[in-house]
Amino acid sequence: MKKLALGAGEPFAWRSWGEGFVNVNDAGHLEVITDPATRHTVDLHELVTLLQPRGVRPPVLVRFPQLIDRQLATLHRAFRTATRTFNYRGAYTCAYPLKVNSRRATVARICETGRRYGVGLEVGTKAELCIALSMLGNSRGPIICNGYKDTAYIELAAAASEAGYNVVVVFERPREYELIGELRAKGLPCPRLGARVKLNASGMGRWEESSGDLSKFGLTASDLLDATRLLKECKLLDRLRLLHFHLGSQITNIRNFKQALQEALRFYVELKELGVPLDTLDVGGGLGVDYDGSNSSADSSVNYNVQEYANDIIYTTKEVLDRARIAEPEIITEAGRFLVTHHAALLVDPLEQPRTTPKPGRPRARASNVDAVNELDDMVVEINSKNWREYLHDAYQKKDEMLSAFSLGFLSLKQRAQAESAFSRIVELASRFSRHGRFDGADKAALERIAARLHAFNFSIFRSLPDSWVLDMLFPIMPTCRLKEKPAVKAILADLTCDSDGVINKFSHPAEPRSTFELHGMPWDDAYTLAILFLGAYQEALSSDHNLFGRPAEVTVETGADGAVQVLDVRDPDTCADMLTRWGFSELVQSHVPGELRAVPDPARADSPPARLERIMTRVLTSGTYLDRHTSETAKAVPGEADTSMAEPRGTRVRTASGTKQARSASGS
Repeated sequence: MKKLALGAGEPFAWRSWGEGFVNVNDAGHLEVITDPATRHTVDLHELVTLLQPRGVRPPVLVRFPQLIDRQLATLHRAFRTATRTFNYRGAYTCAYPLKVNSRRATVARICETGRRYGVGLEVGTKAELCIALSMLGNSRGPIICNGYKDTAYIELAAAASEAGYNVVVVFERPREYELIGELRAKGLPCPRLGARVKLNASGMGRWEESSGDLSKFGLTASDLLDATRLLKECKLLDRLRLLHFHLGSQITNIRNFKQALQEALRFYVELKELGVPLDTLDVGGGLGVDYDGSNSSADSSVNYNVQEYANDIIYTTKEVLDRARIAEPEIITEAGRFLVTHHAALLVDPLEQPRTTPKPGRPRARASNVDAVNELDDMVVEINSKNWREYLHDAYQKKDEMLSAFSLGFLSLKQRAQAESAFSRIVELASRFSRHGRFDGADKAALERIAARLHAFNFSIFRSLPDSWVLDMLFPIMPTCRLKEKPAVKAILADLTCDSDGVINKFSHPAEPRSTFELHGMPWDDAYTLAILFLGAYQEALSSDHNLFGRPAEVTVETGADGAVQVLDVRDPDTCADMLTRWGFSELVQSHVPGELRAVPDPARADSPPARLERIMTRVLTSGTYLDRHTSETAKAVPGEADTSMAEPRGTRVRTASGTKQARSASGS
């Protein structure tokens, strides 16, 4: 076993992207830091081990709601520091966008923790507005109504405003302020209004078209003038209080944001001079996350921190408005990714142990009448640190000759297998020798890619990290154990789906993205898993049922005041029956998973092929959609046993099989 000195050449570079969020402990296990002040942590390797007796096995999505609390505190502390530093007299408020993660538990945590900060919610649809009204309750946090709107949307917002909610309806297109005029004509109350301006400035990267001329939303300068004219005619100009712009999600370069902010502030000044009583500036979302640790303007990173972001907003706003002698407005940000990204991680287990190619000795006799096969065998023995480049090039040539010989019938299947094994070993050795000499970086990466092996893990990219598939987004990935050992296997990660896109072949690293991932060599114990981190934003909302892989098991974990790990909630994964029902095959499910037990079959027919098929079909339908490397008998036998090593869930365990839910009482920690 080769020991790895942490801090020097770490293969996973976790200190760069995970500072303050993850740690590697003395046992070489990956920990999530739930409380930086007390250094309370959750050991992910131990968590996997301790969940197994409860029948909870990977893939499992683990949530750490305390990280949401921490991010809310960090964001508001940054703006509090900025307002004091620059003597800014306006207020600051955060409105969490529901589209980022609309799970009830997540939204409830945002609202509960955010109550002390006056946090509001940003909505873009009628359904999201209903959620906001139910979750904010008597809080005075703002509800920012974005998105395309119809009469029903606006009437609901108006009724909520009349009932005492702090609602702001933001115009996204000219037709919407016409609807406001029609609302007034009917004698209905008018809520506070806002206008989203379409800026010329744009972001960069994947979401640069969220602003600029090609933006889907927003009003042009002409539209804004028309809006003020119409509102004045309807005697509603006093309701227009907010100006809004949005540069896009994951703003990677702070300079682009400052340019957009300065342009938006010019709109603010001009509208104020036209008599519009604006008092609030909503700068939208986009506060990014450094997924790869490069602290750069790369697509999966940011070249600023949250304090720089707050400072730039406050300083720029104060400078522009002081020069125009206009009162400093309340600032609203719509930070979503920053708040919830870090609080979720997916733990996945491998489908098989990695295999290494043994180094063969020189054969006593020629193995084949094809020279290329014999020469590959010789090169395996003779390759070294001085000749590996030459031998690697020769090996490719000999491999082509070998394949041609096989196609023409001069080579047996057994001989081809031997030649392929020799070629793989040559590439593996060449990759190893290349690490110790001067070698072009691009060529070295290509060599590592060739030497890498495909390893399948028990999850679906389309279900659990769709942005990796659609947007080529990078997420931090690490083993949960053996992190003080040097990894020995170059890998490309595959999921379970029958889709060639279900592969991860680009991995985050602060220097530059890597084309391979490093795994530890054999043996892997039963709890050897990978943690795919920072999945709390957008991934569940955008997830797909591709190949009918459903939601994995979920657990919610916190640390108590004494640092003890508490499992607050366990939710079983979707079953095959759940997925089939969702896609319209409820009759199939009902025919095999009846609500009541059927009569005991005739003993003479109990072991007949139809009866056996029926039993197996029922078992499959009521089990999860992911692969289980353990027998179902074992999984069912263990959960009832007592486990005193970790607190029992204090919430509810929800079982989804056949659409039923079984509540389980919780014991104390």
